[in-house]
Amino acid sequence: MENSHTKSVEEVYSYFSVNESTGLTLDQVKRQKEKWGPNGTSDTCVFFTARDARQTI
Repeated sequence: MENSHTKSVEEVYSYFSVNESTGLTLDQVKRQKEKWGPNGTSDTCVFFTARDARQTI
């Protein structure tokens, strides 16, 4: 998404298919990691699910 800083929160959620209440599903996280690579410089991606359970993929 280009110029995401100029978009509304709702537009960003919609673009990335994110539910504001539950966040990304585990499957969505895996697909995004495959497409874009991990965040930062780490070889692992740490994220929190809707249930606040810490997982590393």
